[in-house]
Amino acid sequence: MNENPPEETREERENFTKRAVAEVLRTRISRQRLRQTRIAVESGISRTHLRSLLRAEKQMSLLIFLELSHALRFDDPCQLLRDVLNRRHQLLAKRDRAASTDNATG
Repeated sequence: MNENPPEETREERENFTKRAVAEVLRTRISRQRLRQTRIAVESGISRTHLRSLLRAEKQMSLLIFLELSHALRFDDPCQLLRDVLNRRHQLLAKRDRAASTDNATG
C-alpha cells in the first residue's frame, strides 16, 4: 500500500497521524490506568498540551514523543512508534475501504 498517494495532501497525512497518535495514547493511558496529570509531569509538558495531543489537535516534537513513551511505561520508544504507525495504517485502510465502497455504489 502506498502510504502517500499523490492525491493526498500533507494536511490529510498530518491529520491521520495526529489521530493515530491520539488513539494510541488514549488506549495506553486507559490500559495502564495512568493519570493524565502524572503523564504530563513526567513528560515535562502541560496538561493542556497533553489534552491537545489526546484530541488530535497538535503535533509533537521528537523530544516530547520520547518523554511520553517513558511516561507511558513503554520499554522501548520504538514500540510507541510502531503502535502509532500500525494505527495510522489501520485508519488509512478504513478510509480506503470507505472510498472504495462509495465508488462502487456511486
